[in-house]
Amino acid sequence: DAALCVRTEHAVRVLKTISVPHFTAEGVSAVTKWALLALIGYWLLSLLLRVTVGLVRRAFWLIKAVVVLWLFLRIVCDPTASTEVTTMRLTLLMLICAVFGVATSSGGGTAGKAVCLESRIRRLEGQVKGLEKKTQ
Repeated sequence: DAALCVRTEHAVRVLKTISVPHFTAEGVSAVTKWALLALIGYWLLSLLLRVTVGLVRRAFWLIKAVVVLWLFLRIVCDPTASTEVTTMRLTLLMLICAVFGVATSSGGGTAGKAVCLESRIRRLEGQVKGLEKKTQ
């Protein structure tokens, strides 16, 4: 707290020298403390939100896996369906799973992977150009 007081006194002196005389050490100290409290609150809130979103994603993934497993067992254990019908049902289930997998994949991760892939491609193109220059 003593270090904060010294810093605020210094900040008040600096503010007074640039013709802002109505700042006091107590005011600067209060604003600094509130700003620090707001920053910590923001950090904790964003952490809580990230954890909550992660848990919800995992819960929905688990629900999706259970539903797909239940549908798979219903399709395979149906004694009245022919082999062709069972094959078509399993193919449809696989396509639905693929579409849901692509539709629910996180965009940020995919974009990050695309940027990484593009940078690797550029690097490889540079290496190929370097090899072409060496062979000429």
